[in-house]
Amino acid sequence: MVKVGKDWVDAYFAYGVDVLNRRLFLLGTIEEENVTRLIQGLYLMDAVAGSDTKKITLVVNSYGGSVYDALALYDAMRTVKAPIETVAIGKCMSAATLIISAGDTRWATPNCSFMIHDISSWEEEKKVSTMMVELKHSEHLRQRFIQLLEKHTKLSKTKIKQFCGDRADHYFDAETAVEYGFIDNLWSEKD
Repeated sequence: MVKVGKDWVDAYFAYGVDVLNRRLFLLGTIEEENVTRLIQGLYLMDAVAGSDTKKITLVVNSYGGSVYDALALYDAMRTVKAPIETVAIGKCMSAATLIISAGDTRWATPNCSFMIHDISSWEEEKKVSTMMVELKHSEHLRQRFIQLLEKHTKLSKTKIKQFCGDRADHYFDAETAVEYGFIDNLWSEKD
C-alpha cells in the first residue's frame, strides 16, 4: 500500500494530479512532460490498496500534441486495473480524441469541440533516405492511430481514413461525438 502525505498531494496537484479525489487533468498540449506526470499519477492511484474498483477520472481540454505521448498515455490507461472515466471539456482535438475515446466511461460537456485529422511530423532539412524511413514510420503510426480509433468509436476504418485523409481538419460538436462513439454521454449542467 502506498502512503500519500500532504507534500505529495500538493506537489502532484500542481501538475494536474488530484490523488485524493482520483482525478487527473490533461489541460494543454499532449507532450512528454505533461504525460509523464499523468502516467505517474495513474500508476500511483492504481497502487493504492483496493483501488482496482474505484474509478479514476481524466479531464481533458487539449488541442492535442505528440502522437507518441498520446500512445504512451493510452497504454497506461489501458493497463491500470482501475476503471478510467474520461471527460472532455472545452476542446478535444487531434491526439486528445484518442485519449478521450479510450476511457471505460466517456463524457463531454455540451459545448466541447472535437477535431480529428491526419497525423503530422516536423518539417526540417533532412536527407532523402532519412525522410523515407520517417515516412514509413509515420505511416505505421497513422495506421495504428486509425486502428485504435476504430476500436473505441462507432466509426469504420474507411470513415476514419476519410476524415484523416482530407487536407482539412474535421471538426464536430459533442452531440456528434456521441453519434461517432468518441464519448458515451453528454455531461449536462449539475448532473
